[in-house]
Amino acid sequence: MKLTRLSLANCTATLVATIAWMLAGEAIALPPGSFVEVAAGRAHACGRLETGGVQCWGNNDSGQLGNDTVVDSAIPVNVVGITTAVQITAGEAHSCARLDDSTLRCWGRNGAGQLGNNSTTSSPVPVPVNLIANVTQVSAGDTHTCARLIGGGGSVRCWGANASGQLGDGSNTQRLEPVATVGGSGTTGATAVGAGGSHTCARINDGTLRCWGFGAFGQLGDGLKVSSNVPITVSTINSATSVSAGFGHTCARLADGTLRCWGSNISGGLGDGTVAGFCQRLWLASLPARRPECMLAPIRPVLS
Repeated sequence: MKLTRLSLANCTATLVATIAWMLAGEAIALPPGSFVEVAAGRAHACGRLETGGVQCWGNNDSGQLGNDTVVDSAIPVNVVGITTAVQITAGEAHSCARLDDSTLRCWGRNGAGQLGNNSTTSSPVPVPVNLIANVTQVSAGDTHTCARLIGGGGSVRCWGANASGQLGDGSNTQRLEPVATVGGSGTTGATAVGAGGSHTCARINDGTLRCWGFGAFGQLGDGLKVSSNVPITVSTINSATSVSAGFGHTCARLADGTLRCWGSNISGGLGDGTVAGFCQRLWLASLPARRPECMLAPIRPVLS
């Protein structure tokens, strides 16, 4: 009950402050302890606090809540030792935080090396990611993790599971520490990275996209349904402003505010009002909505 009252008080204070800000046209200071970011994994979630701390809740069988236990929690619990987080991400059963010194900490399941600490032992507390600094973004996939660096022209580093080439290093070898994406179309100039189930995508500073990893559902967007262990260019997209990778599909926002999605549509994940199974239906999203024919061969996020 105390937690409920505290949450209500915080919500009320935030609402009052927001209204005051709208009327005054000035920035507001959030109440201490307020969440400013949230990230959801398979069966757990984490929130970043305005104070720099992180709290997580839900399933904790691999220590993904980061509170030095493996006991599930139905309420948020503090992640041990994290006080300066500026970004968080959650994978299938692991979590990561980018700190204000541009380093990374990860915790939870580590069977594929997704924590990046040269180990396959899960950790219920945050551990430093090895061989990486100057991180400006981190994204956790199911069992791999990728980061975008400040230096090196927006280069990308990935680690963890790599059976489908989702690390983009030209191999299918599991990596316990960060490795650079290489070959293919490259990721130089990357401004965003998104790790999905077993594939990864990056936005390049010219508005194009690169994807790599598992591609059997067409989620790499190159017109083929095959995997690639090097970055390849997504067909016909040249004005992307953001990209997000799901389990078997990918979506991008374009500069004109429309969306393009490609890959598996077994549960309607492309959002075009249909459920097309593994047909890899394209969604050419616009306003008003448009409904292209379901394409069984070459799969491209084409414009029309």
